[in-house]
Amino acid sequence: MFQTFQISLTNFFKTRLLLCEQAHIQFSEIGRLPYYEYELTLEAYDEVLKEREEERKKSEEEQQSKMPTTDYRRQANDMMRNAQQSFKMPSMPSMPSLPKL
Repeated sequence: MFQTFQISLTNFFKTRLLLCEQAHIQFSEIGRLPYYEYELTLEAYDEVLKEREEERKKSEEEQQSKMPTTDYRRQANDMMRNAQQSFKMPSMPSMPSLPKL
């Protein structure tokens, strides 16, 4: 029965820290909350985060659908290959021979 209520303390404190940071609440204020308020606050915060993530994904999908479907990397590589093929290295002038002594 004891294992049913065991939780990871690392995860517990990390969650409290993130909640303090995001909600701009002091750590001591979170500690004073009754357990049910703390749990409800975390559930509400989790729902808000999920909604924000869904909105972000939708906006990314909309932006991707508006973008042209060309592959920019392929185009850049083709341009580099063409430039390398047309570019020739200059030849170095030969040194004049020195007279033998």
